[in-house]
Amino acid sequence: MLGPALKRAGLVAALALAALAGPAGVASAAPPVTVDRTADQVVLANGFVRAVFDLRHPQLATLQADFEGAGNYGRNLTSGIVLERNDGAEHASSAGAAPGLSVTVPVQTADAARVQIDGVVDDVNNPLVTSTWTLALNSGSRALDLAVDAHALRAAPVRAVRLAYALAPTSVYGFFDRGATQRLASDAPYFASADHLQRFYALGGGGAVDVTAAGQRQTVLVNRPAAPASGLEQVMAGSYPRLDAWDGGGWVSRPELLALAAPLGVPLVPLLYEGPYDPATVAALAEGQSTIANHVREGCVVKPQIERTHPEIGRVQLKIVGNGYLERA
Repeated sequence: MLGPALKRAGLVAALALAALAGPAGVASAAPPVTVDRTADQVVLANGFVRAVFDLRHPQLATLQADFEGAGNYGRNLTSGIVLERNDGAEHASSAGAAPGLSVTVPVQTADAARVQIDGVVDDVNNPLVTSTWTLALNSGSRALDLAVDAHALRAAPVRAVRLAYALAPTSVYGFFDRGATQRLASDAPYFASADHLQRFYALGGGGAVDVTAAGQRQTVLVNRPAAPASGLEQVMAGSYPRLDAWDGGGWVSRPELLALAAPLGVPLVPLLYEGPYDPATVAALAEGQSTIANHVREGCVVKPQIERTHPEIGRVQLKIVGNGYLERA
């Protein structure tokens, strides 16, 4: 049985999508933002991020990055960000472009660009949802802003309308108001929640994607052994068939974390220091090269061995950002 009827109402999904990795380049002054358009695609680039929207098969088809901003872009981190509908069958915007698809460029300067793509439908042969995609990119930024404003063309029963991301990185991390989940080559590929998603990361395999999403009714994290290894679904209307439940156990202390992770072979973030708290030692550890990538270290996270909370800040875990990161060119 299908879900509730989709009414003629607006559905909005918004996100800041940052491509955080790529081959090292030569740092220099921030290059200008460029917009290149052909009959087949629109390309936004600024040296740090390159994003390609496919006009023939409407979707965000390419997301590449160079952490240094030199335009030496790495591998494609997505195999498509697509508008989808499920009404018992699957429909996707990438199946083909509707006749009314149009592209405008309201802003194009060396410092910023904004591209608007109207008429992206969920099914070119039987459209139920049409949408406007707005892509924005600023000079010197590692984040692409994407807003998808959709509305129903008619009322109809649906199971879900969603914005679906297929991503290349191998592991996913979801930080929700009620807790966090990490997944790598999972035998249970979907984690669905109606709780507010604070942040989503996909890491590994030579690249990383950082997503700050808003506007969805539910969020589904995707992770599987086969490609595409990871993904995210913003459910804009309808619902996922079954939501996952939080165990209510809270954050685990480091000894318990090690005991849980070791049998599963789950990798942990590098441990830089373990011992009594010393401000000078911690400040020094926030500087230097990253231990996991070829760029300056952003800083370090300081936390107690045994988890605890504080009445003013909540969970006791603080981050020190290095001066080298703050002063980077």
